[in-house]
Order: sequence, then structure tokens, then C-alpha cells
Amino acid sequence: MDPQTWFHDKATAYVEAQMLFHLGRAGVFRSLARGPQTVAALAEELRLDARPLRACLEYIAGVDMLLVQDPEGAFGLTDFGRAVLARFGRDTPNGLQVNFFDVRVGAYGPVWAALGGMLDGSTPYGEGVTRAGEEAATALYTVCARMAPALREVIQSLGVQQAVEIGVTTGLLEHLSGLGMRLHGLDRDPVALAAAEVRRAGAGADPISWISHDFFDPSWSDRLAEEGPGVLYSVHFHEILSAGQERLVALLRALGKRLPGWYVVAAEQPRLPDESRPHTPRSGWLYAQSNVLIHHLIGNGRILTDGQWHALFASAGLKQVLIKDMNYLGYRSHAYRFPRR
Repeated sequence: MDPQTWFHDKATAYVEAQMLFHLGRAGVFRSLARGPQTVAALAEELRLDARPLRACLEYIAGVDMLLVQDPEGAFGLTDFGRAVLARFGRDTPNGLQVNFFDVRVGAYGPVWAALGGMLDGSTPYGEGVTRAGEEAATALYTVCARMAPALREVIQSLGVQQAVEIGVTTGLLEHLSGLGMRLHGLDRDPVALAAAEVRRAGAGADPISWISHDFFDPSWSDRLAEEGPGVLYSVHFHEILSAGQERLVALLRALGKRLPGWYVVAAEQPRLPDESRPHTPRSGWLYAQSNVLIHHLIGNGRILTDGQWHALFASAGLKQVLIKDMNYLGYRSHAYRFPRR
């Protein structure tokens, strides 16, 4: 590839990603999934301004393979476009929800806008810049739906009587319904807990007890210790690490004394070593690099290698039980067990 083509490829991808995110959120692709439509029909249905809508759709049809415009002027999805929606869309009670760059464009929009200040020091690293929490939560909910079957299989294999999720915005607890165990969701944000209960009720999932508490205060576990063996699981351990590895290790040791014989499952995408690049699918490699960037850039998480996760849990006195591929972009379930008394 020559330098000029490289430049225009990068610029086009940047511009189109912004468009796809906003058009997806406006419902354009949900509507096009039903069949070709004119700009006027889309604008009327979705209450959009037809002028910028037309400019965006014409651009996407001109630079990508997602859309095609017929002789009558209607825009429709190509076969490739439908395949993309099948991969990055999800059916919800409100219709198809499209996960187009929800994290990179939506959640991290404020980060990219502040990056210049972060680099020159006028915006303090790890303090003054945060991602858009609602956008990040929506993206996480979509991602976790793809990991849920594998996580359910792991937790079921442990033979426990109860499960506690740390951080409740994932929707994963709902996928543990029907396993005959007591379900608990722990979060320090009462708004997140309330939203999770609304979602659970709407899905008709098993009852869940919601615990409003700080994870780092282990007293939340006292009432669970007498209710039978269980598992603590989370997709957020990499973010919990932003408080420092020593603090997490100390917490795990304290929980081990309160919950002897319990399991801990960390669902994480490990940091990939450079030598694995030739053997990793390009989509998996790019996703892994983005995962490291978006957490390390603003100091809200640390992405570890498989070996580093093992060393962390081992230093807290836990014994490894299994590592299982979750069949989604390299995510793995790391299952460990606290010592028995």
C-alpha cells in the first residue's frame, strides 16, 4: 500500500466510524433491516433531518460495502451489510440494537477530545478524563451476551449453590437462571442496581438479591457465608485493578477467610504477547490492542497476560481450577478457589 492510499484509508475509517455510531443510535440500521427505504421515509419514521441523513448514507454507500442505493433512490443493506448487522446487532424488546463502535466512538468520545490536553499535561492523567458511562454500559451489555453461554457452563461445572456478580450492568446474572442456585448482584451504585432489577423482571429471569455495597469492604460477604458454597465472578477485575494490585490481593485474602472453599471466576481478555501476533486472527489482535489502549489511556484499568492473572490470584492464596475459552475475541474464564478451612 502506498502512503497516499494509507492516509485516505485511515481518514475514511475515522469519518465513517462516527457516522455508523450515530446512525445506529438513531435507529437507521434497525429500519433498514426491514428492507430498502428512501431518505424521506427514514427521516419521517425516525424524526431525523433528511439533509445530513442523505449525506451520510450517500457517503457510506460510496466508500463501503454496507449499503447500496437503487435507481429509485432508496437505500438498502447489501448481503455483507446484513452479515455485519447479524454479527454486531442484538434483538432487544425495543428492536434490533446495533453495536457500532459504542466504546471507541461513543464511550470514549470525551477521551479523544481531551487527548491533546492529556499529552501536554494540562489535563491530569487518570483524573480529569472519564469515558461516557452510559455508552460504555450499553456496549458491555452487548458484549456480555456473547460470553454468557460459556460463563454459564463454567459456573454450572463448579457445583455451587449461589453466585455473586461483582458489577451488575452486564446482564450476565439473567443467563444463570434455571440453574437452581441463589443469585446475588453486588454494586455500590444504587441506580445500577435498580436498572438491573428492571431488566431482570422484563426478562422473566430468576429472582436476584441486590447488594448495595463497596466491593472493597468485605463485610458484604458475611451473610452469604452461611448459605452454602458459591462463586464470585466478574468481567470487571481489570478495572478493579485500577485501585492497585496490592489492594485487590489484600481483599481476596480477606474474602478467603470469610468464604472458604468458594470460587472466583474472572472473565477477562488477556493481554497478548507480541510473539502471538503472527498466529492471532487480525480481528482478535486489533480488538486486544484496543482493549489495552482504552483502559490504560485514562488509568481506569489494567489488562494483564494470562500469566500475570495467574500470579495475582496465586499470591492471594487461591488455587487455579480451570481456564476456559469463552468463544468471543479471546476472552477467557479464569476460575480459582479459596482454600478450605
